[in-house]
Amino acid sequence: MLFDAVIGNIDRHLGNFGMLIDNDTNELIKPAPIFDNGRALFNFLNRWRIENYFHLHHSQPYYFKSSLGYYFDRLVKMHATPKSLELCDKLQDFTFTPHPIYRPSCGLIKACSEVICQRAKDAKKIVYETLEKQG
Repeated sequence: MLFDAVIGNIDRHLGNFGMLIDNDTNELIKPAPIFDNGRALFNFLNRWRIENYFHLHHSQPYYFKSSLGYYFDRLVKMHATPKSLELCDKLQDFTFTPHPIYRPSCGLIKACSEVICQRAKDAKKIVYETLEKQG
């Protein structure tokens, strides 16, 4: 849920979570890697200006509400763990690497990278405050 909040995935629902299962024993191994992120942040760039993406804060436009009915800042609070802080730390310095064939402008790559970094910082603040209250 934290990753969905950072990337603004409005389409996470109970039908697109997965588990890896041992075929021989039919036992659960672990959650499957994250998938189905097609309705996340930059899918809407032609409709919204990039500055609308910068923060997790619930005053953002409606599309930053998840399909589960929560604003992303609320989702981060609900799922805050110490491991969440580690993910936020990794994403605070995130930079998109240009694809060798499909190359958007350097300005767009820089702006999108800055959005991820800022949203990770917002999420980290929320996680930290939530853990402090729990603790």
